[in-house]
Amino acid sequence: MEFCITKNYNNTWDISPVSGPLAGEVIAVADGLNLAGARFTQREIVATIKAAWGISIMYEDFDIDVQTLRGLGVGKCFDMRPDQEVVPDSDGFKDKFTLRILQGAKRVMILGATICTMGQY
Repeated sequence: MEFCITKNYNNTWDISPVSGPLAGEVIAVADGLNLAGARFTQREIVATIKAAWGISIMYEDFDIDVQTLRGLGVGKCFDMRPDQEVVPDSDGFKDKFTLRILQGAKRVMILGATICTMGQY
């Protein structure tokens, strides 16, 4: 299941499902995320969550369907291997060293304000 990830004002990340009954609603906030198959669009990342660090489910009724709960990556191993740093910009996400705007990455690690990728394109 794919989620839309956006940066919050306090270096946490808002998580919204792309599809399903709660599409477009912020259902959780996380301190860190491991993502796979990421696509960068302006100031958002659309990807599958592989693992989450410091996640808080924000949906009040907690009537989240099972597929959405499984998709949040709770309890999975956090991968620290991605090492190519990326910086968010008003135009999108850029490689820190070449300043090239990125379209996506195979793996993304987000921890606080730091965003690192592996296999970026």
